[in-house]
Amino acid sequence: MENGNTINIYAVDEIIEVAKMFEKQGLKFKTVFTKETDLKFSKKELDVHSSDIFQKDKTKVFILNDDDTKYHRMWFKLISYNENNFESWKLVSESIEYK
Repeated sequence: MENGNTINIYAVDEIIEVAKMFEKQGLKFKTVFTKETDLKFSKKELDVHSSDIFQKDKTKVFILNDDDTKYHRMWFKLISYNENNFESWKLVSESIEYK
């Protein structure tokens, strides 16, 4: 059943740039998470910009490097305002699961 809501994401290029930055470090970018946003639907539309996604201390990314022997999961938190600089990200959690 369709609810008629529309989500417009205007941050695709910025997300791709962050993914490329992690890939240059040998890390496979999978997901970006943002907490405590003030985003709200307006007239059944939600507009999402890069400034809504990449916020100091509120944004985390999930990295998954896997091969034939293991899954290496990592979560990085944005600790500065320059999301395109690897030094602006801090590893906050990681786990390794062997296959």
